[in-house]
Amino acid sequence: MHTFTKRLPLFEPEKEPELIGKSTRQAMQSGVMNGTLAEIEGIIERYRHNYPALRVVLCGGDAAFFESNLKPPIFAVPELVLIGLNRILTYNVSLQ
Repeated sequence: MHTFTKRLPLFEPEKEPELIGKSTRQAMQSGVMNGTLAEIEGIIERYRHNYPALRVVLCGGDAAFFESNLKPPIFAVPELVLIGLNRILTYNVSLQ
């Protein structure tokens, strides 16, 4: 948000943002983190409605935050993309 609106503060995300911020920074944190959680929960519920046996796997640097704040069953593998890229590299090297 800071990149496109220089008057907004630049900050690192908090692990547990308040639901209602009492400052610009807190309100931004709440909106981003709680809004993202709500979006992810909503799409997971829509998929679960169509696919009751759905398994959700999260990856990326913030996977642990989302795993602990989303309804189970959620599995977090933060390095999943890197593991996959390493396997592709290993496979391609073995072809030479």
